[in-house]
Amino acid sequence: VLIFFVQPLFSDFKPHWALIVWWPLALALAWAWCREEGHTALTRLARIQVGYAAVLGLLVWASCHVPLGTWVAERVTGRSFDPKLDVTNDLHGWSELRADILGRGGQAMLELPVIGGRYQTASQAAFSLGPDARVTMLPRDRKAIDEWPDLAVSAGQGPAWPKLTSAVLFVGDGRYDAPPEFPGASCEKLWTLEKERFGKPAKTILVWKCEP
Repeated sequence: VLIFFVQPLFSDFKPHWALIVWWPLALALAWAWCREEGHTALTRLARIQVGYAAVLGLLVWASCHVPLGTWVAERVTGRSFDPKLDVTNDLHGWSELRADILGRGGQAMLELPVIGGRYQTASQAAFSLGPDARVTMLPRDRKAIDEWPDLAVSAGQGPAWPKLTSAVLFVGDGRYDAPPEFPGASCEKLWTLEKERFGKPAKTILVWKCEP
């Protein structure tokens, strides 16, 4: 409780991670249910917890495959829903990045180092392009400096935007769509990969090519 309620107040930490404090109580409920010593308050609460978890799990699973959030929001508001607000959209579109680069730019472009400006875009690109791809995040602060490989494509790693020393591809998406800001580099936006789910906009992936 001290860690997960206090740390979010002053550090780079997601406040909703404090929900992990529920874990000891969840274990207590599981223990009470497995002992089955009558219908105590704990066993009744445990059954409620299991029912809630089953409903929530089914809802999350369904949302990963169909745009439930988008449908509900549009029905309630009567307006088009911003796909950036539905986090399950992040599961779509990135799997097509490798084939998209290969189809549009050929093998030579696919072999270029790939840069993401945020850990969300860099990690999605790395996972999509496979273990043989050269992918990293730039710029990086001190906390992230050792979490990503140095591809020797820039003079420095950050925290400011470093100067490029070789050509790279830079990827962004609909949520993190800021263009690259490598000083002195020539960056051209090549194309946009757009993905839909059941006719609704889901994911937009942006690709730039930057040269020193």
